[in-house]
Amino acid sequence: MQKQEPKRVLAVVSDLFFSVKLSEAAKRNGLALEFVKEGKEVLEKAKAKPTLIVFDLNFETVSPLALIAKLKAKYLAAGNPVFSLDTKAKEHLGQLFREGRVWTQQAFRAFDHDFPSLATGVIIPHGIYDLARNRGHINIGLSHDTSQFACDSFRWYWNRIGQQCYPDAASILLLCDCGGSNSAAQYLFKQDLQHLVNDLGIEIRVAHYPSYCSKFNPIERRFFPHVGRACQGMLFDTLDTVVRLMRKASTTTGLRTTVNIIHRAYEIGRKVDL
Repeated sequence: MQKQEPKRVLAVVSDLFFSVKLSEAAKRNGLALEFVKEGKEVLEKAKAKPTLIVFDLNFETVSPLALIAKLKAKYLAAGNPVFSLDTKAKEHLGQLFREGRVWTQQAFRAFDHDFPSLATGVIIPHGIYDLARNRGHINIGLSHDTSQFACDSFRWYWNRIGQQCYPDAASILLLCDCGGSNSAAQYLFKQDLQHLVNDLGIEIRVAHYPSYCSKFNPIERRFFPHVGRACQGMLFDTLDTVVRLMRKASTTTGLRTTVNIIHRAYEIGRKVDL
């Protein structure tokens, strides 16, 4: 019987105390731990697909933002898709006041506060922005912003839009924030992401932006502002109104938006399968 090689872990760490703790944990769990000191070395060794990469954000010689920029350039040059993901703030449905100004022939009738008790429902817009094609998509959830919802959102998009646009793709790069439903520290997201990969049958690499660096996520600058502009001041009185307004998000440089509704109810408080 062939002996199975131990799983590899790359550690981009400079702190001596942290390095010792990592070494002890790797030894206890039978993992092959390898320390990396340079940014080029990280990208090179990542080609061998390690099980985990531990990244110290205070590491002096390696910049996470620079590594993400190199990954984006590498994927785009190879013709593989790069998608930026994030969830906009939850909104309430109903005759509720919303910030903004609009030109209208008659005044809107609305409550001056958006108390949840006055709402008829909630919407959770999960956005997907295609960097190469300058196209945006929003899946509107109606229950909770969970890791399962985030993965289902991308599954719907890839099966109906992404796969047709990138039929020869060998790998997908997802750019995400550090927290939320796609949190870098959430094992449940990693489990749901693995289920997503198994279903789609294609490699998915996730690059998380460091904490407090969400402004560098392309979707925050190149898609969400235009969605907000298309919806400002308008009442989200019905779900059809929300879809119609968000589909109007566009720019003179070619941005276009598609919208879908996911009616599934998502459970909160789920635990990782053991």
